[in-house]
Amino acid sequence: ATPDPLAFDTATSATRSQGVVFDGSGYVFSWTLGLQRTDTNLAVTVNKTAAIPIDMLIGGSSHIGDVDLHQGTLYAPIEDKKYEKPTIVLFDPMTLNEKGQRFAIPTSILSQGVPWIAVDGKKQVAYLSQWDPIPAIEVFDLATFAHKASIPLSKPMGRIQGAKVSGSSLYTASDDAEKSVHKIDLDTGIVLPKLFDYGGAAVVKELEGL
Repeated sequence: ATPDPLAFDTATSATRSQGVVFDGSGYVFSWTLGLQRTDTNLAVTVNKTAAIPIDMLIGGSSHIGDVDLHQGTLYAPIEDKKYEKPTIVLFDPMTLNEKGQRFAIPTSILSQGVPWIAVDGKKQVAYLSQWDPIPAIEVFDLATFAHKASIPLSKPMGRIQGAKVSGSSLYTASDDAEKSVHKIDLDTGIVLPKLFDYGGAAVVKELEGL
């Protein structure tokens, strides 16, 4: 039998609204301004209500997107409302403190923000895209965040707000009319038929992380 989906009350969902990743001993959630760590039973162990570094806040950064995790590092995409300063900031996933490494993403590559990051540890790369439209998935070196390649998509996508890698595929949460989850073949850029959807805006107001 399929278990019932897990739902949070309004107060709890406010700090678990953008993205999530699981490391075997707990979850890390992201929301617009902060990060939160829980144990496997979803009890809060660390709550960082202001995770965006203060100098970035002063500079206009205002949104943490869907996060990912690899070998003891939490990767958080942070953007500003004008999409002028897309940045990847590295955090300690246990303490949620900044590790002191930031990588600015050129707006010539991502001109519409950086709503998510998906790490491919086997290939030592990170996948990113802008908000909308999305003609390609962009590939960056995981150590330096130098741009390595673009993967043109077989059909343009849009409004992706979360993604994770599994094998040679990228699974994406798209805030489209149907609130859909898609699969992309990273070797070819082929966007496969929709896996499933959440029934549109009548059921899900806005589809976020994955």
